[in-house]
Amino acid sequence: MIVCHCNVITRKEIEEVVDRLLAADPYCVVTPGRIYHRLGKRGRCCNCFPLVVQILVERVERTHREEGLPACDGPAPGLSKVA
Repeated sequence: MIVCHCNVITRKEIEEVVDRLLAADPYCVVTPGRIYHRLGKRGRCCNCFPLVVQILVERVERTHREEGLPACDGPAPGLSKVA
């Protein structure tokens, strides 16, 4: 499925980049900009970014679940949320 029509980037390509980033560091901060940089592309109209974020969140959650890592749904123990 093509996610970014401006750059012709597919869901599979996004998932592969996220998987490689998480393999190197399961807690790395993954952003659409970082994904596009790894693909040698730049955001143009950026209308695809919400879908890119959805895909990367799904991949991060899946990877953490499979690796038995804690979920990233809040602050680390001992840290308070910023209001």
